[in-house]
Amino acid sequence: MEITTVIENKCYKENLFAQYGLSLFVKTNGNTFLLDTGFSDLTLKNFEALGFDVNKLENIVVSHNHTDHIGGLQYFLDANDKAKFYISNDAKTALYSKRLFHKKKTVSDCALIEKNIEKAVFVDDSFKLFDNVFLCRIKNPNPEFFCKDKKLKKLIDGKLYPDDFTHEIYVAVIEEGQVKILSSCSHNGILNIIADAKNRFPDMPVTVFVGGLHYKGKTADTINCKVEFLNETVCALNKTELKQLYTCHCTGKKAFEILDGTCKAKTRYFATGDTFIL
Repeated sequence: MEITTVIENKCYKENLFAQYGLSLFVKTNGNTFLLDTGFSDLTLKNFEALGFDVNKLENIVVSHNHTDHIGGLQYFLDANDKAKFYISNDAKTALYSKRLFHKKKTVSDCALIEKNIEKAVFVDDSFKLFDNVFLCRIKNPNPEFFCKDKKLKKLIDGKLYPDDFTHEIYVAVIEEGQVKILSSCSHNGILNIIADAKNRFPDMPVTVFVGGLHYKGKTADTINCKVEFLNETVCALNKTELKQLYTCHCTGKKAFEILDGTCKAKTRYFATGDTFIL
């Protein structure tokens, strides 16, 4: 599997844009798909600057309905009228960010989904994108392992409730008898995601995890959870078969340093324009 980071928070290469968000272009077994579209048209500009042909892009996977992941979708759909996008069946629910004593802030784009409803494929439990690529939605995760970002909310019957992240899906890629997970923000929690993949593919080890882990606090040098929780997560990860952990975006610098120093799996932080083979 070859993965190119189309856009991410940081960029160390010329002629490419960095922006808070994420988009990955994935090649596996002769097939390709785009995982998330970043925040704006800058993702499409990077996609083309990297030498990819948007007219050949047929499949776009949207991991969840947060604007830094779905915001660039319209630009890709406008550039290619053949492309479809895949998204959780629960992604049509309005999502907000609400801190104590602050006004609520919209962080989703339900209108964009509705506008392009004829190009949408909604994922309920799972969807087989290719012979070796599966889009999976976790239905009964352990909330103790959720990301600890308390400001994330979900609008139900006109009231805000803590987000339960049913609008999030992850990608399971099967290669050489192994499960390789792509999970853009991992709001459901990396342990829940790995556990779900093990249940779906019990005879295969989960050896690779790629994506953000949503531990970043208000700044990259802070975390949104207790250090003890992060340490407990790493301890549990070290008991799994995970061999490689490639992360970015919402993980944050401090959390990555903790992971890099304590996780048995090989860890790497990637940025805009990086290409790696797993």
